[in-house]
Amino acid sequence: MGLAAASSIGLGMPNLPVARVIGHPGVQSKEMLERNVLEVTLAQVIDNLLKAPKAAGADQEPGARDVIVKGGFQEINDYFYDNGLSDGLPIVPPTREKVEQFLRCTDRDPGESLGTLLPDSRAATIWSIAVNGVMAGCRPEYMPVLVALIEAMADPAYGVEHSGNTPGGETLIIVNGPIIKQLGFNYTQGVMRDGFRPNTAIGRFWRLYLRNVAGFLPHQNDKATFGNTWRVVVAENEDVLKKIGWEPNSGDFGFTADDSTVTIARYTGGNHISSVSGATPEAMMPYLYDAMIRQYSWQLMFTVGQGMGTLRPLMLLSPIIAETIAGWGWSRRDL
Repeated sequence: MGLAAASSIGLGMPNLPVARVIGHPGVQSKEMLERNVLEVTLAQVIDNLLKAPKAAGADQEPGARDVIVKGGFQEINDYFYDNGLSDGLPIVPPTREKVEQFLRCTDRDPGESLGTLLPDSRAATIWSIAVNGVMAGCRPEYMPVLVALIEAMADPAYGVEHSGNTPGGETLIIVNGPIIKQLGFNYTQGVMRDGFRPNTAIGRFWRLYLRNVAGFLPHQNDKATFGNTWRVVVAENEDVLKKIGWEPNSGDFGFTADDSTVTIARYTGGNHISSVSGATPEAMMPYLYDAMIRQYSWQLMFTVGQGMGTLRPLMLLSPIIAETIAGWGWSRRDL
């Protein structure tokens, strides 16, 4: 079985000298920070400047299609877990036979690279997409969705290199169009719950790919303070949208209802609006905008600005709320 294994190469500089900064500067007194810098950091900086760095070791990573382990289900899962190649849950062993089943569901060449992913500077290939799709418990027919996701992950505008930063943001995947019903996504009650294979497995695939190909490993280069649990894929309820005359999320990007689309965005969590009441939009809005402003304002404070125009809050409405608002003639834009 082949796998793009996680490594510690980092940003392509495996022998880069490092000087340690003790603790977090933001919670140290001026005197404590000065003492730590002078007694620890400065000495290491000088030492690093005066000594040649150690020679970089040879990359021992196996080839993408090498068989890395043989055995039964338990042995394979133990190996994957012990080597940092799983998310802690049992994985489906990515045998060559299973991987090839996935590859038959795309016309892309297995060796094609969709881009280079930081921090490990590893190629995002069609082959590795299939491998991690198998591991996540996906079905072969999900392959076009998986490829679209990694094309988005590899897009520099997404900034995959920020996936291990302090807030621990997690990527929310939204799907629209005919694929919702074709692949059997849950798009009604419990839309963000696990238990539905396409929603759950594709969501898990994203996190596995971040680990095994991009190279984000907890306690190493994934430095999220708390992190967020991996998310299921959200499929928008287009039956309700059609009923009330609102365009789907994909409409914001110029797509039509006949297009199958995949959208990604990284979020640090949110606020659940558990109780909204009112027979008119005007009565409901205070609940909605209060919750939105609270969350949005925190993001503004944290990012110190609009994130170069990329900060876009997201609100998920239940059908009963959306239908009530639309029933008074409000468009999605009005909301």
